[in-house]
Amino acid sequence: MIIFLALLVTFDVIFNYFSLRFLDASASTIDLVDIVVGACCFAYLLFAEKLLKVEVFGALFFLIIAFSFGPFLQSESSFIFSFGGPFSGLLIVSYYFMAKIINYARWERFFSLFLYIAFLVSYIWYAFSVKDVFAIGFFNDKAYNFISIVLIFLSAAVVLSWEDRFWIPFLVLLSTLFISLLLYTRASVAISTALFTWFLLWRLKDLKVLIFACFLIGLLFIGFIYMPDVYESTKFSSNGLDSPRWNMWQNYFIAQNWESFLFGVDLTTIELIKDFNGNPHNTFIRLHSVLGFFGIAFLFSYLSFALIKLPFFASGILALMLLRATTDIFLFPGVLDIVFHLAFLTSLNHNRPQKRFNLGFIE
Repeated sequence: MIIFLALLVTFDVIFNYFSLRFLDASASTIDLVDIVVGACCFAYLLFAEKLLKVEVFGALFFLIIAFSFGPFLQSESSFIFSFGGPFSGLLIVSYYFMAKIINYARWERFFSLFLYIAFLVSYIWYAFSVKDVFAIGFFNDKAYNFISIVLIFLSAAVVLSWEDRFWIPFLVLLSTLFISLLLYTRASVAISTALFTWFLLWRLKDLKVLIFACFLIGLLFIGFIYMPDVYESTKFSSNGLDSPRWNMWQNYFIAQNWESFLFGVDLTTIELIKDFNGNPHNTFIRLHSVLGFFGIAFLFSYLSFALIKLPFFASGILALMLLRATTDIFLFPGVLDIVFHLAFLTSLNHNRPQKRFNLGFIE
């Protein structure tokens, strides 16, 4: 049964990535499928007594917050009712239990590497078929920088699940850095470079080899910059670090009052954000807008626990994943939640005694 569920989660992730392109499925249909798969994973883990007490009651408490504060959004001078908050809460919890299934089945290595290779090959195939490195249309209406985001998150999962190996994570991170450079996404270039450097600093004990590896990275950037036709068309050349994101975020915080701070706010009422179809380009602002203060406070408690409890190397990887989430909306909720939670669960030390939830009593 556990293998079947692990396969189901793997195919659900594939369904998320490619159904918009090839099956013309609606986003709400995809989300409903995710919730059903997550419910199946939760039911199995619960009855198999594989859940920790804190996981069960943590999920329950988070859903109470989502259903209590999520339905109400501040819109100009009044509240509006929305299903976005409760639906987001269900998705976030579902993705956690889906990651838990992969972790319990010990499929971390297969899951992360298989999805990375499948996604990379499908992107390269599509880019060559349309003769466009940006692969416009690969995700229909989604921005091309989402390609580099997926590769960064999957490569981080590969690094942590293949932590005892060198060449597999090395080649995956190098490929991700190369693709990020091709796609000209500033945040992804910065994070993929940081991931690659962090990995080398942690794994390479020989100073000469480390210096040589850093020299190669430097050559890659120098060669990229001195290819005029390539560099002049990038955001680095045209805008530097200028971005409307800074003004969006400033406007969001300025627009807050105590009602919107507690309950969330309709993003289409915020100046500049509404010009981008309500996209604040920040995962945590989007989460606060639908779940309010208590929802994001609960999530930050979980994230703080994750970063504190993990080994130093793994904490650095997760911190970089979260840093990438500050410039786009693809987490909490998003199918990449599975990859993030899996990275956390893979690295978490379970050697100490744990109290597990078993339908009414504690072993």
